[in-house]
Amino acid sequence: MHQTVILGMVVFCLQMAFVDCRASGTEVRESKRRRHAEESNELVRRFPLPHPLFSQSSVWQQRIVDVPTKANDQKYIRETYDLLKSTTRRRAEGQNFIWLTFDEFTIPIFAARTDGIGNDELLIRNYDNDPPWPPSTLPSVSRDGNIVVPDVPRPAGIIRPAGPAGDSDGHLVIYDSDEEREYDFWNATTAVDDNDHSQGGGQPGDKILFTGSVEVFEVDGLGAQQLSACCRPLTSARATGVPLLAGLLTPEDLQGGADCVIRHAMVFSLPEMRHMCPGDDGEAPVPPDFVYPATKTETKHPRVKRYALGAGERIRLKPAGSGLWCEDGDRVDEDNLAPITKKYLDALREYGAYLVDGSDAFTFYAEDYRTANLALSQADFNGLLGVDAAAPLPTGERQWEALMACLQEDLRHIALAVGEDEDFRSNFEVVEDAEPPPGWMAPPCSVQQLNDCPDEDGAAR
Repeated sequence: MHQTVILGMVVFCLQMAFVDCRASGTEVRESKRRRHAEESNELVRRFPLPHPLFSQSSVWQQRIVDVPTKANDQKYIRETYDLLKSTTRRRAEGQNFIWLTFDEFTIPIFAARTDGIGNDELLIRNYDNDPPWPPSTLPSVSRDGNIVVPDVPRPAGIIRPAGPAGDSDGHLVIYDSDEEREYDFWNATTAVDDNDHSQGGGQPGDKILFTGSVEVFEVDGLGAQQLSACCRPLTSARATGVPLLAGLLTPEDLQGGADCVIRHAMVFSLPEMRHMCPGDDGEAPVPPDFVYPATKTETKHPRVKRYALGAGERIRLKPAGSGLWCEDGDRVDEDNLAPITKKYLDALREYGAYLVDGSDAFTFYAEDYRTANLALSQADFNGLLGVDAAAPLPTGERQWEALMACLQEDLRHIALAVGEDEDFRSNFEVVEDAEPPPGWMAPPCSVQQLNDCPDEDGAAR
């Protein structure tokens, strides 16, 4: 009965949204997000986040609706389109549409313990037992060949790194509300086997046993790091050095229902990001791998192409009225999209989205439904779905899960671009890079340093 009610609401939303895109043959997929004992209400956060996150002078709150497009911006879009259409990454082969993740491979948020018990000492060890690297924003010590971070807040209750189990980045945030700081984790381990090997992400537990990375950011700050004096790229729990909360859609964005306005940029990831060194394509100069607010790129899956998007570069949805394209080449009828989708698209036009990570798809991020606590009134919730104000609230799914499922289904029909050759049409444009604050790169660094390229004699830096 409960599944029937909420599925009916989502079906109504989809029928409203895609009058012009039905030819794609897409059907409403039955939700796979079913409750497990460890995913009960004990994971739901009971505290608010500041809203909007980060300072007004940060890029995350910077309106880019009037920012000029980057030179050759459609070459960047075409290169990204070719990447998406040709990728063989296992979850997104040939994918060319917006994928919003709010279930696995996203960001859960938990409270820090503030009862004076004390903090934890954490060993840096990722899921694959790779050689560790020290954090950029926290002090650490070297001990017996290991890196240890001595002062990390403990969680206030049960936590669960992002799943799926055994195959994920294992992200999570522990938020210290007293200090207004986020502690970001990658490859966080909460459960081990009999041999003390990590069981990976998606495992609930009451503490972090060890982690591949931990960094801290002030949520009233710029939401970016300053490059080190030695010009070495700086990482974070994201591959590009930015905070996990930056550009994340959270319930705080939707308070007020149909009257809410999303007032910050989004973030996205791609299967590959630009990584080049001098001489790679025979042209000069070589572009930097990353731009502000990023301080590094991901090199695990590099794209050695001049017009591949680099970390920190930003895209903007084309203006309303220009018309959006479905992946099959049909038009999207924006007037009939669900209100939540219209608000999300408004944000992509006003604030844009920044490339911050690698993934299998053209992926955007919303808070993990297990921790997201959306508790709107019946009228406000239904106003975002675009259904009758008196329609029953979901009882088999949480509000956030139901609302994100509707948004996800709408967005997955909106392509990055469509067509070939002279018939190529894009929904997005690449805009000029964000202006970094004074002193962000001091002293000035060479592209060879920024891109972490070998020296002229071939030696690694």
